[in-house]
Amino acid sequence: MVMEVCLRKKKWTFVLTPYRIILGIVAILFISSNMVLYRSSMFVIQKPQETPNSLLDARQKENRKITTRMSASHRNFSKTVKTFSSSFLRPDQINDVSRNISQNRFSLEENAELKLESNSQYFWKEGTIKVLEEFIKQLEINRTRKERKKLLSDAIQIIKSKKKVVDNNTSASFRWSIVRLKNPLKKSYQVGDRFRVTIHLKDQLGRNIPRGGDVLRIWMKEASTYSNVNGVIIDNGNGTFSGEVLLPWAGQPTIYVALSHTREAVQSVTKAINKYGVLNKMFALFENNEKTAKESVPCGPLPVFSLDEKRMCNLTRQNYGYRWFSARPSSEKLSCDDWTAIRGTNNITVPDRVANRIRYTQHQLIGEGIQITVKGDRGSIMKKNTTLCSRRPRENAWKEPTPSGFFYQNKWKITTCHSDLTQTVRNYHKCLLGRHLMIMGDSNTRSFVMMVTDMLQMRYRTRPMPVGSWHEFTFAENQYNNSVSWYPHESPFFANFFIPKYKLQPISKHLDEIGAGNNSVIVIHLWGHFMRIPYDVFRIHVRKIRNSVENLLMRSPDVDVVVKGPHAMTYYDWITPVDSIWQEHKKIWFDEFKGLHDKVLFLNFWDMAVGTENVDIHPSWQVVMSQMHVLMEYLCDNSYK
Repeated sequence: MVMEVCLRKKKWTFVLTPYRIILGIVAILFISSNMVLYRSSMFVIQKPQETPNSLLDARQKENRKITTRMSASHRNFSKTVKTFSSSFLRPDQINDVSRNISQNRFSLEENAELKLESNSQYFWKEGTIKVLEEFIKQLEINRTRKERKKLLSDAIQIIKSKKKVVDNNTSASFRWSIVRLKNPLKKSYQVGDRFRVTIHLKDQLGRNIPRGGDVLRIWMKEASTYSNVNGVIIDNGNGTFSGEVLLPWAGQPTIYVALSHTREAVQSVTKAINKYGVLNKMFALFENNEKTAKESVPCGPLPVFSLDEKRMCNLTRQNYGYRWFSARPSSEKLSCDDWTAIRGTNNITVPDRVANRIRYTQHQLIGEGIQITVKGDRGSIMKKNTTLCSRRPRENAWKEPTPSGFFYQNKWKITTCHSDLTQTVRNYHKCLLGRHLMIMGDSNTRSFVMMVTDMLQMRYRTRPMPVGSWHEFTFAENQYNNSVSWYPHESPFFANFFIPKYKLQPISKHLDEIGAGNNSVIVIHLWGHFMRIPYDVFRIHVRKIRNSVENLLMRSPDVDVVVKGPHAMTYYDWITPVDSIWQEHKKIWFDEFKGLHDKVLFLNFWDMAVGTENVDIHPSWQVVMSQMHVLMEYLCDNSYK
């Protein structure tokens, strides 16, 4: 229906359409609602209106449900809201509720800003709305408390399942750590005194480290006289270390302190070794008799390749009873009995980023060297010990204090005994006359063989031993009844090429093959290759050697058994924490050879390598000659005429 209204005076026509009708109604409602709100905001109620009982009962039931979700300390507050739901509050009611709430340690003022006047009988609607909003907020908090508790529990489980994040800033820093003298007022020292310092380790941010576990070195040297000596470091367990150095010669030496390995580096490498069984990855070669199939697979002393025995080879029986496992070859033509050779690699089981961090933090000097003055006549050194080394009780060598000796003018001086044996061909020939020198170990004992054969002019009865590469069994002798042999130790042997497994026979097997009435000098050394396997695996090897040595000494009491101890190094790319591992290896040797300390000689060459600042896994020729001469000093009484 269309209605037209003609306005003759203004001469224009207004058409009323349904759309305009709806728009007008909306406008009227909007204006009227604003007027109501404006009047209600300014309207004052002096007496609350009454609510029908049915409606009040329904509201009470609803509020009762709400109240059960709240804690006891908030129930008075819920009563306030009940009153709000039926009417506005008078000032006296609000004051009473506030007093009850304050007794329950719930501050209404902290949750709503009410504009009240104590003598006023009016209460503005604006304040009521604020209280209601705060109540709704508190209601939501109480209603979701169980849900929040469940979320918190789930978050804790997620955090526990995540890998631990290591804060590298908490590791020790050689740049920020401090070396302090224990007696800074002392200006000079005497020969035989001890120089003491305290090292305070700091982390990467310069903060004090509150725990121990890091590994340090301290040593002294004087380049002008070619002299050096190793010191002692004691971990106090609180981030501080006590260092002490013996002053065996007069001069102006310099003391150095270095951070060898951080605690985190030791833990990272040890964790990788214990997890994978090796630090450097190893491979076993399988080849059938028909030479039609060949395959190399990972191997090691721990069964870490698969939990399924069908996918793993247990090579322990073929490895002379020592634990050894590998992945099963994928070729159907190969079986576990086709294992023929073994090799090592330069690939490590530590992540690259961790390995790089270790390389840049290990063996770093803490501060500058400390130069001191040791008074005494030129060339004066400590007095010689009166005990002859060849007659020194063997058990004393197992408990030898640091330092076991020192270099002075390029000659090694033993501090716990003395010997007048000079390093000559005649003395070595006479000392070893009629005795076979049997050396077993790795390339660091092979250097002994090379030195002896060259010095005593021996001829190889096997293929000549090459310089710098691995070799199999070697035997040499001369016309003066001197002979020497060398055997590589058992697996693990980390050569960069495949070695037939029959060439890597255990040291214990070679000892068991020595007959009765023998008078050989036997040197045993396990270090460079065994520092890359777990400690418990190393202990098994030492224990079997100990049992074989005990049986050998029973049938051949004239045999001299010598254990060549580890030596230090600081090679950059070698991330193995050698300073920490040698302490564990020394303890294992000591524990397993209990009962034989008085019959077996232990040679500690660690001090010799630290003092000379040895870098490589193979010490310098000067150190090798000094090590060999120490062995001869313990075997021979004196120089021969």
